[in-house]
Amino acid sequence: MTAQERLIGTAAEQVGYMGKRSNSQLDEYNSNTSGKWNKYARALDALGDFYNGKKNGYDWCDVFVDWCFVTTFGRTLGQKLLCQPDKSLGAGTGYSLKYYQQMGRLFSSPEPGDQIFFGDSKTTWHTGIVSKVENGYVHMQLPAGYEAHMIPRSSTYKNFGVIQANHMGMFDESYCGDNDQWYFPAIAMRNTVIHAGDRICQFRIVEHQPTLNFVAVETLGNSDRGGIGSTGTR
Repeated sequence: MTAQERLIGTAAEQVGYMGKRSNSQLDEYNSNTSGKWNKYARALDALGDFYNGKKNGYDWCDVFVDWCFVTTFGRTLGQKLLCQPDKSLGAGTGYSLKYYQQMGRLFSSPEPGDQIFFGDSKTTWHTGIVSKVENGYVHMQLPAGYEAHMIPRSSTYKNFGVIQANHMGMFDESYCGDNDQWYFPAIAMRNTVIHAGDRICQFRIVEHQPTLNFVAVETLGNSDRGGIGSTGTR
């Protein structure tokens, strides 16, 4: 088994784990869910000087990647492969990307086992581990409890004259088969040309909305606003 296969295997074993609402039941996969506390930050926090401070209770996609490297290869080699110093800021995706950049280890063509970053030229907002690359497509799976929203970039219509056919696409974590590709269906409102590599869309990975309970009533007991279209123009 290659080093990359070992790393991917470590990550795959954690599929289905959900963040916790509080610092309890951290080892359970599906208890106390819908929060940011997790067992991965707990393990790295216990090392004392891996990060520049305690990281449990914060966004944890990058923490999970760090944990996979350390669990698979040990502290010394894992940290070296991540290009991170002691007491690093690497729990944040932007800082992790910069560490790779500083070491000349940031590439544009991901391979299985690589850490991959999602964002634009100004910021990053998610990271993960590449499990497969095939015909130019990167294979990844959303963690349990998360969904992705596919939307146009703010300049898409101005630059290319296209609009998104379904207005917004949503992908949940069950959409993860080898042939479940993410697409941006577009309608051209004028003659246009889109070249390979042109940026016409973007996505955000967010937690599912919390469970909601509805109560049936005869009336809401509130005064009417005037219906749809009543907000005016100014």
